Amino acid sequence: MKMPTVDKSVVLYEQGFDDNDILQRSELGQNLPNLVNQIDGPFVVAVDGQWGTGKTYFLQRWLGAHEGGIPVYFDAFANDYIGDPLPGLITALTSRMKKSDESTFQLVKEFVSRLSVFAVRKALDSVTSGISEEAIAIGQEVQGKNKERSRQVFSEYWKREEDKRTAMVEFKAALSKLADSVSENRNGATLIFVVDELDRCRPDYALEVLEIVKHFFDVPRVHFVFGVNMHALECMVRNRYGNDIDAHQYLSKFFHTNLELPHSIVRYDEMEEVTLTYFRHLAEHANIVTRFSELVEGMIEVVQATSNVSLRDIETIVNSMVFSYGKLVSKYDSINRGWVVVAITLILSKVIRRDLYPLFRDANIEDEQLRMFFGITDELHRELSVKTDLSRESYNDRRFIFYLTWLYVCDSDELFKFDENFREMADRVIRPSSMHSSFKLKTIPREVNRIWLG
Repeated sequence: MKMPTVDKSVVLYEQGFDDNDILQRSELGQNLPNLVNQIDGPFVVAVDGQWGTGKTYFLQRWLGAHEGGIPVYFDAFANDYIGDPLPGLITALTSRMKKSDESTFQLVKEFVSRLSVFAVRKALDSVTSGISEEAIAIGQEVQGKNKERSRQVFSEYWKREEDKRTAMVEFKAALSKLADSVSENRNGATLIFVVDELDRCRPDYALEVLEIVKHFFDVPRVHFVFGVNMHALECMVRNRYGNDIDAHQYLSKFFHTNLELPHSIVRYDEMEEVTLTYFRHLAEHANIVTRFSELVEGMIEVVQATSNVSLRDIETIVNSMVFSYGKLVSKYDSINRGWVVVAITLILSKVIRRDLYPLFRDANIEDEQLRMFFGITDELHRELSVKTDLSRESYNDRRFIFYLTWLYVCDSDELFKFDENFREMADRVIRPSSMHSSFKLKTIPREVNRIWLG
């Protein structure tokens, strides 16, 4: 059996969305350039998505599909070991321009030479960062022999500040000249920086990137597209400036607009969660039998209604299924369904809700936690617990089947709220006739874990 590997490698700037665009991301990829190409002024877009939702895959594919500009890819996480983001951004630009536009490469060299002046000044600034404190200290003692020294230090301090402002003006002028040249040579093309993995960086570095972009790259025909987890970025802001700051308002000064990666796609004229589409694709690729993968898919659909499930989680779940395939799936027909439900729950909870996994494994999970995990609403619970006139629709609800299985495995008193027929059904499904009457139900999850998942 083969692992459900997905080729995520991309030839940057060349490979776009292929015909097998199972998550239909190319549509968003087509809308994004329509947005940035129509704006001449500086423009910053955030492509927002939680960790594991495929931001990097989307952005790298978009680089290859994009037309009407010169995109420059910058992996922020790969560069955050360097204190200053500016040289990394310029190196990415230099490398890109050298390969894609020889006619403006000489201009890039001039641009980088101006950067060198600024970098040296910035380095000198870090070495002599104590001057301002010294100036303040001496300024407080402007008496007698200290007066001359005070004037000298203040003069040096203000000259250094003026040099920094001048360097920034020169930097932006060079960048603007470069953007103009690209536009003239490429029929109105713009420079587009794609900054990825920002939310994985050290908080101080991530926010420094935003500040650098805001103050140094704020020129016409230079655009930025950030792949970010905005929630994580807001946490970084609060970590740096305190919980009292309005992190959302703070970040709004850096981004002109936010685009979210779609959570659902159209399939057979109906909306479907991308996680389910991705799971089905991987399960088919791994040749997992349909009757088993459909049960797993059903539980994913139930669980993701109350818990976050990422595409990366889906990959881990399918890999776990493949690992257990020889022990579990190949004997699927001879294994009682209750134990299969237990096995699938252990796989999913270990990936999606690690806090609940030990409770499932030890059959120690409370009724309230079960209801939350399987999405048993108060209304559904009231309907199910009525001992007469139990509707067929509710009986077939997957949430109820999963919930009932675990109530039985945990030997919960809650089980007696349901009709006796359903308790007998659970007993037949989970405790086959061959099982000794002294067998303890609560040992089933650990047995399943040992036999099939360990």
